[in-house]
This record gives sequence, structure tokens and C-alpha cells, in this order.
Amino acid sequence: MSVFEELNNAVAALKNTVLNFKFGAASLDDFKTDEEKFEDMRERLKHLNARLVLHKAQSDFQIRTQREPEKTVIQTVKNMHENAAISLINNLAVKLCLHSYNVQAILSGVEGDQDARKQIYACMSKIFGISEGILAVQQELEAERQKQLNLKIECQTALADYHDFLKEQEEIHSQRLQETNPEILRNKEKTQTTVKRICLMQKLITNFIAASNHLLLDVPLMIKMLEDHREMYTMEIISKIAHAERESMDVD
Repeated sequence: MSVFEELNNAVAALKNTVLNFKFGAASLDDFKTDEEKFEDMRERLKHLNARLVLHKAQSDFQIRTQREPEKTVIQTVKNMHENAAISLINNLAVKLCLHSYNVQAILSGVEGDQDARKQIYACMSKIFGISEGILAVQQELEAERQKQLNLKIECQTALADYHDFLKEQEEIHSQRLQETNPEILRNKEKTQTTVKRICLMQKLITNFIAASNHLLLDVPLMIKMLEDHREMYTMEIISKIAHAERESMDVD
């Protein structure tokens, strides 16, 4: 293209601009269309809003730095995690809403084609089937949980009845001993009282040792004592200990 042709094109463009120039326009901004003016106004508002947010942040920062901090670092980190979690949840919610809108638009025929609708129908059928399966499993779990609860109640009732039975047998046995041999009954009661006192002292000692960190660190024997005294003493355990001591004495 020659220089003369370029000049002609430029003159034609200038003529077109002059012909289309609005009547009474005093500058190039007056020549812009309403849409362009709105777009420029939006851009200016964005910049103004950004400057406003920046000035507000700077002002808040200056105010907070001038006064004593009200929140600890731990609370600040906690708030940051909470806000991040809320933002992620909102982001996922928006994505799901958009997906739902697209699916609804395809199903209603506003968007997509017949193949897309068929695929969505197939996916929805699978989802409904999976949901029904999940509901069935939940119902089965609820039924099994109810059975477990009923069995637990039955076991507790049976255990309470068994304790009552043992208590009755113990009372009957004590009455017979009281009638036949009161001395044995008194010795038994003394032994039971002694065992209760031993159990109480055992609980106190183990709790004191467990609460003393320096003893556990400085005296390894304390850890061994805690291991040896994990179980509370009963008449059966004392009988076994006494029987073992007698056997060891017999062997010696």
C-alpha cells in the first residue's frame, strides 16, 4: 500500500469520525457512547473502592498499633483458620450451586443437547440408586444399634440380678456362720475391713505417685510400683498371694 493510499484511508477515517461526532461535544470524552462511559465509570469506581479499602486498612492498622493488642497470637491463628474454613465452605457452596444450575438448565433444555441430557439422566439414576442403598444401610445400622442397646440393657439387668443373688447368698452364708461359728464370721468381717483399707491406701499411693512427675523421672522404681499395683486387691487376690507364699515356704 502506497503512502497516498494510507493518507486516503486516514482522511476517510477522519471524515467518518467527524460525521459521527456528537453535536455539541467539546472533547473526546463527550464523543464516547453511553456504554463506554458506564464502563469508564465502573473502572473509576473500582479504583476508588480499592483506594478506600486501602485507606481503611491503613487507618485500622494505625489504630490497632497505637493501642495494646487485645488478642493473642493463638486466638489470631484460630480466627484465621476459622475464616479460611468458612471461605472454603462458601467456595464449595458456590461451585455446587453453579453445577446445580447447569444441570437444571440442561434438563430443562435451555443448554446442552440430547446426549448431555441422557448422560445426566443416567448419572442421576445412579445417584438415586446409591442414595437408596445408603438409606437401606443406615436403616440396618439403626436396627443393629437398637439390638445392641437391648442386649446391653439385658446384660446389665442380668448382671444386677447376679449381684443381688451373690449378696443374698453372702447374707445367708453369714447368717449360718453367725449361728454355727460366730468367730469365723468376725474374722471374715475383720479381713474384709482390712482389705478395704488396703485398697484405699493403694489408691492413694498410686494416685500420689502418678501425680508426682519428678518421682517418675528420678525414681524408676515408682513406675514398677504403678505396674504392680494396677489392679485393686480383693479377697481372691490376697488368697492367691497367701497360697503362693505358703507354697514357696514349703519348697524351701
